[in-house]
Amino acid sequence: MQRTAVGNFELDAPARRADVSGVTPQEKIQAIEAARAAGIDLEMLETNLERSVKERWAQHDAALELALALREAGRAIHAKSALVDSATR
Repeated sequence: MQRTAVGNFELDAPARRADVSGVTPQEKIQAIEAARAAGIDLEMLETNLERSVKERWAQHDAALELALALREAGRAIHAKSALVDSATR
């Protein structure tokens, strides 16, 4: 069995045989390299996958709450500036 390392990822598989997914180790390496070239932060993905599902949901909920608060703040600022614009005309 051949061990191939790509960044922090190691693949254990015969060099030319596909695993149960039908993907060969070389195809996996190419996919990892393509993802990295596209700017995907693989280390961040790996770190997030080390968290439990409960931790990931909590992180998602916190990010969603922040995004909704920022949206509401933007709407409030936009409404306030629209009032100022209409008052100065």
